[in-house]
Amino acid sequence: MLLLIAPLFTILSGIAPQQAYAVATQASDGSCIQDVGSTAGVLVTRLGNDCLVEFTSTTSTTWKSPSGISNVRYLVVGGGASGDRGVCAVFWGHGGGGGQVRDSTLSVTPGTSYTVAPGKGGAAATTICVSNTATADTGNSGTQSVFASITAAPGIRAVTKTAVGGTSGAGFVGGTGLGVYPAGGGGGAGGTGISINGGIGVYSNITGTEFMYGSGGAGRNDAGFGSAYSGGGGDGVLTIANRGGGGADTGSGWGAGADGVVILRYTDRFIVTFDNNGASAGTPSSSSITQSAKDASIALSNRGTLVNGTSTFMGWNTQSDGRG
Repeated sequence: MLLLIAPLFTILSGIAPQQAYAVATQASDGSCIQDVGSTAGVLVTRLGNDCLVEFTSTTSTTWKSPSGISNVRYLVVGGGASGDRGVCAVFWGHGGGGGQVRDSTLSVTPGTSYTVAPGKGGAAATTICVSNTATADTGNSGTQSVFASITAAPGIRAVTKTAVGGTSGAGFVGGTGLGVYPAGGGGGAGGTGISINGGIGVYSNITGTEFMYGSGGAGRNDAGFGSAYSGGGGDGVLTIANRGGGGADTGSGWGAGADGVVILRYTDRFIVTFDNNGASAGTPSSSSITQSAKDASIALSNRGTLVNGTSTFMGWNTQSDGRG
């Protein structure tokens, strides 16, 4: 007896409400329910078939992988370093280094809790320019960000008694300032500082919109300020929150480095499509259904009006030859 068999194609997925959360938060439409240690600084958003979870508080917390979710994309950005005010009559203020940016995927175990700890930006320096005999640096480095086994290093403050800006968490050095009273720009997550200009950061589109993270802060000489890429501090410009940018001597103060961030994104809603697999006539009762990633089974469509000569319909399969 020949079998009329049609394959299943899984494409994408929505998570149904789950039970017994320590602390729960969710997207505005009630989907993407998350089990977290604290809801402070946690924003959950539905993006099509994906859930986006942003952690901006620098207090360590936990995130539990939802049922059915075994892989997530992550963005982990270390805290940026602050700018400083330099050495009186020798160097203007330096730019701080940007935090490291890590953007990739990680296998996770459903139902397992993972540490989430966005790093702090270096606090704004409070010391005015120091004398050439001072021994301490006046800027402040950021702190690392952590998600599970992933760590993003912080931006590092400049050595005040040199012309070089701070180093980024990715290891890119600051620029060496040129001109009168030169102080270099901070290194960025994506490149070195160049003279008094801050180094480039790294772009990520994990939120659905492309932003730059980990830019180095601008340096300065007697002719004025250098430039900084998006998110880094500059002339009268503070760092953008949770982008891990380095701070700068803003002209009216000593700019703090930006806090880091941890962002998670995963697909939780799948579409199952029913194919006629060469049937001679008819259609299945449903052409497709939406399925949750946490569901243990799929509610299959019935055969509808499908026929194929004298063959008997025996059910659905993920392969056209019935071996799926």
